[in-house]
Amino acid sequence: MITSRIENEKLFFCTLFDINYLSRGLSLYDSLMQNAKNFSLYVLAMDDICYAKLISLKLSNMIVVSLNEFENEELKIAKSNRSRVEYFWTSAAAFILHVLKNFDVNMCAYLDSDVYFFSDPQIIFQEVNKQEDKSVLIINHNFHQEYDISEKVGTYNISIVAFMNCNSALEVLEEWCQKCLDWCYDCFEEAGKYGNQKYLDEWPKRYRCVYISANPGGGLAPWNAKRFPIENDTPLHIIDLKNGNKYPFIFFHFHSMTFFDKDVVRLANQEYYIDEQYRRKIYGKYLRKLNEVIKKYSLANHETHFYAAQHFRDDVSTLVNDRNYYRLSSFEHGSS
Repeated sequence: MITSRIENEKLFFCTLFDINYLSRGLSLYDSLMQNAKNFSLYVLAMDDICYAKLISLKLSNMIVVSLNEFENEELKIAKSNRSRVEYFWTSAAAFILHVLKNFDVNMCAYLDSDVYFFSDPQIIFQEVNKQEDKSVLIINHNFHQEYDISEKVGTYNISIVAFMNCNSALEVLEEWCQKCLDWCYDCFEEAGKYGNQKYLDEWPKRYRCVYISANPGGGLAPWNAKRFPIENDTPLHIIDLKNGNKYPFIFFHFHSMTFFDKDVVRLANQEYYIDEQYRRKIYGKYLRKLNEVIKKYSLANHETHFYAAQHFRDDVSTLVNDRNYYRLSSFEHGSS
């Protein structure tokens, strides 16, 4: 079980990304370096250029795994019948299992590469230490009521999901891997399925070892930011508008952030409301970190600036009327 084997011991994380998300993955790494006391981050490089760049950086606390080391025949077959993004989703569960079986780790927590930590990740696991017989940790989407699509995409989000290296957790993980190999698509054609994520809905019902985090600060994202306004204190905290409880701000998942030409960035999908506090304190810091990382690790010639080739229309002056569209340069000095 998780219990004291996590508290005050080394944390092990894994993630995956390709050349297009290289700066996001390295920003995640930098946030762990700043906030985690003792950790290792296992990275699955999803293309050769990304792998070569990461290896050349020789970063401490980072172990880089190539596709050649990772892929087996089942994964190659899956790769042939789904999109690139769908294959990334398929690979997430398999990579957690790869780390647990091939490296000396007692626990591995998967992170989406566009996650960024604002405080110590250890906080996420502290509540689990009080639980008995729990070896898998998952988080709730915690949708704001206006954006609740859990019936379609699932109750739980895999921006972070953790497994102990023990029989109970491996049973859950191995089943998840197989289901993702069989079906992992960006569509709603199969009842009860969506990508690799909706499979998690059944876990708390079927497995006693699964623990659902009660700390929404470890799972903040565009779809729940409106429910959890930021407190004006240091370190950052949030308030849950449902119950008035206060929680530490642990990490944010920068889902659907998109870069265009003409100095345009869309912070999140347009249906989500991102208030001034989040724009200034969270998105502003992250955008500045991405630019810092590009310079720090000399990435300018190694990535396409997160699909920046996307073309924005000519009437840039109308940005003020479009929710979540901003000039990227407006964030350079802490303004938005």
